[in-house]
Amino acid sequence: MGPISGWLRRCPRNLRLRLKRDREVPGGPTDGWRSLEAGLVAVGLVGATMATFGPLFLIEVAYGFLTVSLIAAVLSFSWADRVAHSAAAQRNTHRDARRGRILSGLALLLILYYTGAWFLLIEFLPVVLFVGLIAWSLHQRRVAHSGAVSERAT
Repeated sequence: MGPISGWLRRCPRNLRLRLKRDREVPGGPTDGWRSLEAGLVAVGLVGATMATFGPLFLIEVAYGFLTVSLIAAVLSFSWADRVAHSAAAQRNTHRDARRGRILSGLALLLILYYTGAWFLLIEFLPVVLFVGLIAWSLHQRRVAHSGAVSERAT
């Protein structure tokens, strides 16, 4: 019976309680970590797409990787946003979420470049800006409404 086996006997109950408490807090420590993980997955899948540009090039596999990378980047942004608007988030959580947001932004830029979608982005820039402003205002309204609801509940 070494020190590790004694630690394993004592740890699971405390660890389970802490993980349960963290899951109950929206924007808790798990959201920052999830944002970082999703950002790493997004950048990793863009890198895997570069590996498909070899002698056995399959365009379907490349676009599949880019699609999954886009989904991971969007999920990373949503988890980072939950952390940004959470009052219970800690400094480490904000740091992880910020890193996840940076990695996801890098992945999105690479996706735009490798799919050629940046031509469409430039062509329809006024429409993109208008839709972005509408989405931003709806987001701000949702955040203000959820903040008012949480203040009334306390």
